[in-house]
Amino acid sequence: IAIIIRIGTVNVSASLSDLKLDNRENVKQNLKLTINRTGNISLYGDIIIQYFPVQGKSYQIGTVAGVGVYSNMNKRFVTVKLNNTSGKPLKDGKFKVQYVSKDEDKKPFVYAEGVLDIRE
Repeated sequence: IAIIIRIGTVNVSASLSDLKLDNRENVKQNLKLTINRTGNISLYGDIIIQYFPVQGKSYQIGTVAGVGVYSNMNKRFVTVKLNNTSGKPLKDGKFKVQYVSKDEDKKPFVYAEGVLDIRE
């Protein structure tokens, strides 16, 4: 059982960068991104991706649960397989990506978010 003892002020912040849609032929679409962490504690949360088409309603297109960016690393590279059931490549819209955790009340807390516009 690990025990963590913290001395002093706790601070942490996160940002998302390098959002890129992997569009290689004959491969399911993936979204690649980097989670950047600064501060003196680790982060642990889920990645949630929503797709906003130019026309129609937005919907969740991908998730990864339990992504940690620990205090011994400043960034973590993540690839998320997109759950695209249409059979057609996603294009002409945007992705909203959030790195979230739940607080003690089980309410989502957003560490960081980013948007990627996709146009063809």
